[in-house]
Amino acid sequence: MKIPFSPPDIGEEEIAQVVDTLRSGWITTGPKTKELERQVAQFCRTNRAVCLNSATAALELTLHQLGIGEGDEVITCAYTYTASASVACHVGAKLVLVDCQKDGYEMDYDALERAITPRTKAALQAAAQKGVCIVLASGRPTVGIEPLAKELELEKYGGCILSYNGGKIIDCKTCETLVQYAFPAQLIEPVCTFSRYWNVVPLTYDRNGIVTEDPASPYVQEEARINRIPVRQVENLPAEVTYPINKLLLTGDPADMPHVEELMQQEFAGKLSICRSQPFFIETMPLGVGKDTSLEILLRAKGLTPANLMACGDGWNDLPMIRLAGLGVAMGNAQAPVKAAADWLTADNDHDGVGLAVEKFILEES
Repeated sequence: MKIPFSPPDIGEEEIAQVVDTLRSGWITTGPKTKELERQVAQFCRTNRAVCLNSATAALELTLHQLGIGEGDEVITCAYTYTASASVACHVGAKLVLVDCQKDGYEMDYDALERAITPRTKAALQAAAQKGVCIVLASGRPTVGIEPLAKELELEKYGGCILSYNGGKIIDCKTCETLVQYAFPAQLIEPVCTFSRYWNVVPLTYDRNGIVTEDPASPYVQEEARINRIPVRQVENLPAEVTYPINKLLLTGDPADMPHVEELMQQEFAGKLSICRSQPFFIETMPLGVGKDTSLEILLRAKGLTPANLMACGDGWNDLPMIRLAGLGVAMGNAQAPVKAAADWLTADNDHDGVGLAVEKFILEES
């Protein structure tokens, strides 16, 4: 049995109109197109309508007009034609498919509600519009934080990226580098030698992504996944790093890393700042560098003090920042020492913990 999926409704009147158009010499935006646009606009009670060659083109144009692009999500029904899904990919957005209702072909609106999580983004953008300086403070490389900064439109509202655990701060609006610490070049080889001896994998970054001798390491792959950046393999990392870097990241088995960190603190005492950011990551930065020290420089530059700072964090490398801030907020999934040092405990990362804190302490009090 043949079941036509979408049979066209074409009668003699439609055929006659097409033949008349072909004979007129106009086959693109001629008088018939303009007349259709006029009638559609009149029917929709709007000033103007635009005819396009397909629904696909119309949907993509709509997304462009709404400013939808990289970092945004477009939700559509899983039971649909490819056009309503492919246009999200065309503009660089993330496609989210929601299943149809159990007894119908419409989208399951309960599932739709579960798919929308814009609360933190909305809260941060609202705070930025009020003049609050949003600082995305992370141990990640700058290239791994830039997509989030673009999603929050910090280049429009103002804000900063604090990357490499404080090794660098850039102004998103002016692209100016406000703080920059270079890893001591003479210590790159000793750190890599130490890493190899204790069976951990060192890595650093270039403008595009991760640089390492062992790209197959699951912990290197985890860093690549977290930051959504590529991995480049080199034969000898110290020989490859002929440019200034901000940090070396040591990656390895979580069971071994506490001991490795302890030994490294002894080996490089008075030479490097060392801390764990994840059970499988050890951050190594220039001596004295941390999120707290770089934030203090930024605060002074803006005529502010730590009392004006609210800091949200979850990892060991967030501890100094949490202690510095006038209001330290620990995420629900934070490490125990971070929770102990914080002034307030919010929800975890998967339940808009940062958004809740911004709403409570910035938006509601302003």
